Amino acid sequence: MRRWIGIAVVCVSVLAAPVLVFAQALADKVPQDAMIYFGWKGADNLGPAYEQSHLKAVLDASNLPEYFRDVVPKLLAKATEGAPEAGAAVETRLTIGSSLWRHPCALYVGPVEVGPAGAPPVIHAALLCDAGNDAAVLANQWQKILDKIGPAPIPLAVEQHGTLVAFVVGQGLHG
Repeated sequence: MRRWIGIAVVCVSVLAAPVLVFAQALADKVPQDAMIYFGWKGADNLGPAYEQSHLKAVLDASNLPEYFRDVVPKLLAKATEGAPEAGAAVETRLTIGSSLWRHPCALYVGPVEVGPAGAPPVIHAALLCDAGNDAAVLANQWQKILDKIGPAPIPLAVEQHGTLVAFVVGQGLHG
């Protein structure tokens, strides 16, 4: 069984290597022990190839970005009318989603360490976002979610280092 797991890890590593070469968003902020890494450059910086693409022309002609920016929040406000807690929850998620969409982000999942029998496993994972001027707002929104969750069976934290904000699960980046 261990042999098959080893073979699977090697195959995934070999197949994923070319993808990782092109998806370098925040790679320098992710620990070297990453088992899973997914990077997104952010919609604010899609690069020169996108600027010349047919997709950009179609989106510009469709007004779809304006629809999501203007109409969707109004629809959500109408849907949560009379429910202030639901409205606040939607606003929090829209703020977080907007930051993650526009700015460079990375998802990091490191190794899971299995301890002695009966001890919980040690998890290493984080969602990072170089949120620029939105860093304090993003950190605050993530912290609101943690405050609402309360004590969790595994450590959860929000860390901010300049414009970089991380939602850390387990020992994440600092463990």
